[in-house]
This record gives sequence, C-alpha cells and structure tokens, in this order.
Amino acid sequence: MERRYKCANGVVERTRFFVGDNTQVFRGRKRLSKERKQEQNLQSCIRKVARILNCNYTHDNGLLITLDLHEAGLDKLIAKLSAEQQEILAAFRCPVGEIGTWSAVGRQKTKRADSNAEQNAQGEVVQGALDALRMAMDHELTLWLRRIKRKHAGQIKAIMVVSDMDHETGELVRCHCHIVLAAEGISWDLLRKEWKLGSVDIRQLRGQRDYTPVAVYLMKQVRRQPEKKKYRITQGMELPVVEERIVTGRAEMSVPPGAYVLERSEYHADSLGQYIRYIPTKSGKQRRTGPEGGSE
Repeated sequence: MERRYKCANGVVERTRFFVGDNTQVFRGRKRLSKERKQEQNLQSCIRKVARILNCNYTHDNGLLITLDLHEAGLDKLIAKLSAEQQEILAAFRCPVGEIGTWSAVGRQKTKRADSNAEQNAQGEVVQGALDALRMAMDHELTLWLRRIKRKHAGQIKAIMVVSDMDHETGELVRCHCHIVLAAEGISWDLLRKEWKLGSVDIRQLRGQRDYTPVAVYLMKQVRRQPEKKKYRITQGMELPVVEERIVTGRAEMSVPPGAYVLERSEYHADSLGQYIRYIPTKSGKQRRTGPEGGSE
C-alpha cells in the first residue's frame, strides 16, 4: 500500500507499507526497546505537525510566538498545585538569577522520559508534579488565546505546545509555551499585552517551502508522556489531501523529474517500508530553489 500526502504549499509525502490478511506476527516485537519506540512515536508526531504547518502557514501570515514565565508568574502557577506538589517543586528549584528553573538534582531526575526515575515511586511523584505544572501552564495558554479571540475579529489559526525541556540537551527548563499563529492583521501589541505571567517573543516565520524544521523544534521540547497529547490546534485547520493506492513489488519509489527531495529513507530491496518527502517543480528556475528559498 502507498499513502500520499499533499500539503497546501506543495510539499508531498509518500510512504509505502505492507498490509495483508496473511501478515505474520513478528515475534521479536516485544524486544523493541522503549527508546526506539519513543523515537518512532516522536518522528510520527513531527510529521503530523509538519503537515499542519505546511497546509496553514506561510512567511506572510505565520508568527512563531514564545510565552515565558517570570518569577511571579511561576509562583502563581505553583500556588495552584497541591501542597505536596508545591513541596516537591520547591525542593529543587534554583535560586533567582541562576540559569533555568530547576537544580541539577531535579534535572537529573526528570531528564527526558527515558530516565530510570520513572520506574520508581519517587520518580512518579516528581513526574506528577511536573505534569500538574504543565497543565496549569496549558490552562493559562488557553485563557490567553481566549482573550486574543475576544479582541480580534478575524479568524485565528494556532498550533500550541507547552514545553519544559531543552530541545538540544533534554534537560528540564522553565515551563514555557510555543505557538505558531496565523491571524490576518493581528496586533503584536495585543499578543504581548494579554500575556500576564512573563515575557512574549514574536518572530515572523521564515520563507521556507517546508516547515518540518519548525515541527522538529517544537516537538523536541516536549517530554515524552505516553497517552498524552503533545500539541493542540484550533478549529478550522486545513489538512493535507490524502490518497492511497495498492502497489505490488518492492521497487524503489521515484519522484517527478526536477523535484527537490527533502527527506528519503534508505532503500533496501528486501524491505517493505519506504518513505520520501519532496517538492515538485515545474520549471528550471524552480529547480534551482532550495527548501528555504535559497539557491542550490
């Protein structure tokens, strides 16, 4: 089976996989490592977010917004938690002025989701407190967006992520929010004014032809939490056109002449799975243009 996704900005994804009534159970499945499964889930989530970005945002209408917490804002969120959770977070909170929010001991206990601390009771309690803080932050994000909608008459499209992890090191950092927002004629002053708990950073999206790098940036800042949604989107989002067709054989997937290949899985003749993402082109001038608008 081949599945094809076509986004509004022209980016095309194709993936091939095996389906059939006589599929045999892979007996080694139980041995698949937790880390490998988490990485597969992360990559799947990145691709879903990238499709949403490619269908709804451009350099002209897209804003990348970061909502941070100052000390008083963090205190306000922590005050909403239970007494036990407040005590847990206070035990390894850094003094004012130090980098980050949490002490080295706290970061070590909560580094990503593959830490051994998750496997014991103490680790579960710490994770519970951090999850509660993220939920409180997510609620404040909802209130912020609600205030924006009341004062902006036009349609708003937003994809929202609550983060508390450094995307490069995996260490726990101060809770913050990332929003990719599209709203015609919206005031940047309004966006800043309606966030009461800290600073607001606003940047115009770059003129990229594929926003997968933005999806990677967003998703790698979310701790891996099973059965919990890593992002939220507003209503009215355009989704990619999806087509499916039955294919036979294991020939390597090809792309249209002149297409710019963005990502491609390594081809193996004995493998059933294949993946490719590319930008079709129509003229020689377009063929010399890269995914971020620069010449090749």
